[in-house]
Amino acid sequence: MNIFNFVLNLVIPAAIIVIIWSGIQFMTAGGNEARVTKAKGTLTWAIIGLVVALLAKGLMNLIANVLGG
Repeated sequence: MNIFNFVLNLVIPAAIIVIIWSGIQFMTAGGNEARVTKAKGTLTWAIIGLVVALLAKGLMNLIANVLGG
C-alpha cells in the first residue's frame, strides 16, 4: 500500500507538469497544424492519466475504509 501511495504521489504532479508542457506546446505552435495536433494529443493523454491516477487513489481510499485499514 505504501508503494502504491508513493507512485501516485509521483504520478499526479507529473501529470500536472505534462499539462503545463502541453500548454507551452500550444503557445509555441505558431499556427503549425502538426504541432497543435501534437499538443492536443499530449493534453488529452495527460488529462486521462491524471483522471486515472485520481480514481485509483480514491478507489484505494474507499477499499481501505471498507476493510477498516
